[in-house]
Amino acid sequence: RISFIKPKNDIVAQLLFDLGDVHALLNHNYTAKSIYEMALDYGYDAKKIGDRLHHVKSSKDSPFNLLNLAIFIACLIPIIIFSCIMLIRRKSS
Repeated sequence: RISFIKPKNDIVAQLLFDLGDVHALLNHNYTAKSIYEMALDYGYDAKKIGDRLHHVKSSKDSPFNLLNLAIFIACLIPIIIFSCIMLIRRKSS
């Protein structure tokens, strides 16, 4: 619970920085920016975070990345197969 820990805590700052990296890698740039800013508040070194913070501020969130595409296809294939089976059964009866 981060609400119980006051700012200027090195461990929380590092954890927030790492979480920001995860969100940046997933192209959740708006969330990554907020998390990086929280890491700064908790005392993470501004020099180390500067480039990443600048990158996520200048980038737009990608609403449709490769992971989202894979999930979409994985959900769509069973629906298509089920629909085809239902059509075949309907035509044969």
